Amino acid sequence: MNHPPARWNIFLVALMFFVSPQTLRSEEAPSHIKITEGSAFSQDLHNLDDTLRIVYEPMGVRVEIQSKPWAHMINDMVSDESVDAIMATYKSGGLGLIFPRWPIYSGGVGALFRKDHPKPWQGMPTLAHQRLGWVKGYFLYPFLDLKRSEMNVQELSNLAQCIRMLVTKRIDYCLDEFYVTIPKTLRAMGLEKRFKVELLFNEPVFLTFKDRPRSHQLIDIFDRRMTQLYRSGRLKEIYSKAGLIDTMPRDPDLFPESLDYRIKHFIDENPVKQPLLQ
Repeated sequence: MNHPPARWNIFLVALMFFVSPQTLRSEEAPSHIKITEGSAFSQDLHNLDDTLRIVYEPMGVRVEIQSKPWAHMINDMVSDESVDAIMATYKSGGLGLIFPRWPIYSGGVGALFRKDHPKPWQGMPTLAHQRLGWVKGYFLYPFLDLKRSEMNVQELSNLAQCIRMLVTKRIDYCLDEFYVTIPKTLRAMGLEKRFKVELLFNEPVFLTFKDRPRSHQLIDIFDRRMTQLYRSGRLKEIYSKAGLIDTMPRDPDLFPESLDYRIKHFIDENPVKQPLLQ
């Protein structure tokens, strides 16, 4: 049998010393995922935390979830290397983020307004040139079929603040999550009978990752497991038990491509000077 020259053995031993532990770890399957979720999301859709554990933990990936205000959540993606993903955002482009095929839930955005508002509701065009409010950091512009010049937006700390401004007529419409957040907040404030809410659109909402090799592995696990859970009927059981059946994600092949077009069109006309993530 021919043996490799001794100099090759020396070379291989030397190479082992020059390969960093970080390089070796990057090739290993992740054993942990750290997620930051917006505090409003945490309060209203916290049962989805269990969904993430059902997705990842059978695959040997420990799930760590922390809750922060929306602006701090976004900052974590920029400045905290330990954070893998944030929960949850609409799919967007050009921001240094990557997305699974599967959303974490199917979100709807509604317009909340006073029952005695003098302008009759006629769909989304009703919002043109009205005083709109939504939570600071929400990126809703490309989802509204309005020109930017037609939008008069105030960004607020939370939906409750927006509702208080509706009560005092300092704002005309509050835009927020339709299925859970708006009804839950109205009930907590005892104001259900004073307002109307209209559904503006449904769009898938995603667990959103930094664009790095580790994320691609975590996304692959997420998509494979979500497909398995969907086909087995387990996903429906999970969302039903959590009281979130209206938000259960559908097969991503069923989602229209119009959303990606709208986001690209908006970014082309309103270029971002600096990407969110470098």
